[in-house]
Amino acid sequence: MPLLKAHATVQINLKSSAKVKVLSQALKPETRIPLTAKSKVKIKVEDKNIVLQFETVDTSSLRAAISSYLRWVKAIEDMYRVVEGLK
Repeated sequence: MPLLKAHATVQINLKSSAKVKVLSQALKPETRIPLTAKSKVKIKVEDKNIVLQFETVDTSSLRAAISSYLRWVKAIEDMYRVVEGLK
């Protein structure tokens, strides 16, 4: 694997523990197998926060990885709202 030299941490604050659980479980499979050999992502849960730690080979790869994960977060949150609205 190439040397990882660009780093970023994104913390997402959520209002409920249930949302944290759903979001973290949905994202975990994506962290097990990297999108490319150029990036690595770790996910942590801290109280009502999801913390995503990105490591990539360059800033372009960093931007792409962050964008991908934030799109997934948005899609998961949208689906969560739909499911909650059906209850």
